[in-house]
Amino acid sequence: MGLDKWIKTDEKKESKKKSGESKKKKPDTKDARSKTMSENIVQKKKVELSTQSITKYHLKCSKKGCNYQKTIVKKQLNKRDTICPRCKSTMKTK
Repeated sequence: MGLDKWIKTDEKKESKKKSGESKKKKPDTKDARSKTMSENIVQKKKVELSTQSITKYHLKCSKKGCNYQKTIVKKQLNKRDTICPRCKSTMKTK
């Protein structure tokens, strides 16, 4: 009795796989291809522009006992970024 339940589900899965294989994908039209290519080019340019303006900051706490370090990737540092979360002193950039 218990095995019939498992056999039926396997047959259903196989029939779903076969029906999925029989469906064919429609080929993309030239207009759709050109739109996607132009969108990809625009996105690449945006990524290049955004990566140029972002800088990586290595911050280290100025106190010897604390010795806390963190790395931030931002356009500009805030006052809040330069304060050490452990000892509340100012941090120096490397």
